[in-house]
Amino acid sequence: MNWKRFFGALFSSFLVATIFDILLNAILLRDAFIATRQYWRPPEELERLVPLGFLAMLLSMAAYGALFVRLGRQGIRKGLEFGFWVGSAMLLGGFLGMVSLVPWPTAMIAAWTSQQAVNYFILGLMFGWIYKPKSKESSKSALSQPITQI
Repeated sequence: MNWKRFFGALFSSFLVATIFDILLNAILLRDAFIATRQYWRPPEELERLVPLGFLAMLLSMAAYGALFVRLGRQGIRKGLEFGFWVGSAMLLGGFLGMVSLVPWPTAMIAAWTSQQAVNYFILGLMFGWIYKPKSKESSKSALSQPITQI
């Protein structure tokens, strides 16, 4: 495995997903979090545990990114397809699992699981973009080179 390429794809997808998470949670869902504060840990405890949440997201993205590479996927289309299926699994499994386990408002669960689905869509996009197949022109030019004998 090309580790430089892998970590480049991983950290770029993690960065984009983190920016999306901050935008969604801190800005768009702020009022919803305030309205449901009885379901959350105290603010000082949440602040202390936020790095653990980001680490969990990074490790999860690393595992799915490694799966993408090990399956031999290449190209943006394959990345989007991979991200769609992984994100869909997270959306459906996460939503149904959370609805059955926690007394949160359904809208909050839908927002959280949608956020996770988008994160994996971003992951697939970034890995597909970085793991693009070689262009046909570059492979043609290599094939058109004369073979020299030693």
